[in-house]
Amino acid sequence: MSHVEIRQNINELKAELLNQYGAVIVFLADWDPYVQQLKVEVVRDKSMPIKTVKEKIKSIQSIKFSNLESVERIKFHKIKDDFEEGETQEIYQAMLQDQHNPRYEQFQKDYKYSIGDLIELFNQLDLLSSRLSNLTAKEAEEEFENIFYQYIFLNTANYGLTSKALKKRIDKTRVVLGERTKIRSQKNEMLTQIVLRQHQQGKRWKSADQVAKDCIDIIDSEFEKIDTKWLNSKLVEIELDKSDQVEKIKNIRKHDPKYKVIEQRIELMNEEISNIKESLRRGYPYENYNNFLSYGTEYIEKVVANTLRKNKPLLEKILEK
Repeated sequence: MSHVEIRQNINELKAELLNQYGAVIVFLADWDPYVQQLKVEVVRDKSMPIKTVKEKIKSIQSIKFSNLESVERIKFHKIKDDFEEGETQEIYQAMLQDQHNPRYEQFQKDYKYSIGDLIELFNQLDLLSSRLSNLTAKEAEEEFENIFYQYIFLNTANYGLTSKALKKRIDKTRVVLGERTKIRSQKNEMLTQIVLRQHQQGKRWKSADQVAKDCIDIIDSEFEKIDTKWLNSKLVEIELDKSDQVEKIKNIRKHDPKYKVIEQRIELMNEEISNIKESLRRGYPYENYNNFLSYGTEYIEKVVANTLRKNKPLLEKILEK
């Protein structure tokens, strides 16, 4: 990814954060109290009550206010994919003022993220943008990806507010991270079993570092089995998907837009198949999938020790008092 593309991604995500504040948090914080105060009548074809965030936002045009005299009208923020510098600063200042506003406490309880979380990510993007010229493209991409993942982990009520491409990328990343989390959980369970088994066989330690150092060979061997099994299953999955796409493209004319889409997808699958086969040929550790398979491969002993430190109940059982 080039510096230009990274800057575009930074600006896109900054706009997403500003929209998240105005069009989601402010709106949802107002929704329930205004419904109660204004006796809002929602005109809909279906009798099904409005429950989801998308339903609430889409219903804006269908609202009739029956009692506007006693309270002021809800101020709906216009969703935009680009903000002028003056607009950005105005909304940012409003975020700073609202981050400790009691009216948003219920929103934070309900949705598990806050205006303060958005401000933190916005500040990180601003800092990255100012340092961009001093970073290599790879360094800048890694820093942006880290911020991007933090945004995904907020699990916001709505997302991809102005960009279908951004929404698609977030959806895809959530799926990948979900699979990555499963692998991590499997390895954590395996780690716990190995350490408990070694302890039952008479091993004693004084620290998490000692546990990791003493058990690392067994742990590494078991993790290799998990990683190898996952890569082989992923290879089969992609090859089956490719086979389906190859059959599908046979029935599509070359001038049809769908043909190009499927053709590109097949090319990507061929590349991934090649990468997996090459990784399996080289053998463990599978460095090309280092980030995805969690725990990494370079500092596994250190990561294992840090993971053990977080497992207080396990340490209480195995460490000498």
